Amino acid sequence: MIGDPNNIAKMTIIYAGMKNVKEIDRSDFFNNYFKEVVGRINEHVRHEKKIPFVDNQSMEDQIKIADDYLKL
Repeated sequence: MIGDPNNIAKMTIIYAGMKNVKEIDRSDFFNNYFKEVVGRINEHVRHEKKIPFVDNQSMEDQIKIADDYLKL
């Protein structure tokens, strides 16, 4: 559920762990799930901070938003 603190806590743990996996060790399945996790975190941030949705936002920008929000 968007805005659920338990959900963002779980996503934070998953995200932090996934960021530690080296690029060379990432499969297509891993990359797809990583994008989903980043998207969920960004959705939470947009909901909490009332930030409008940006269509076609780059993955790098989304990761930066997630890192800034989670302070990673």
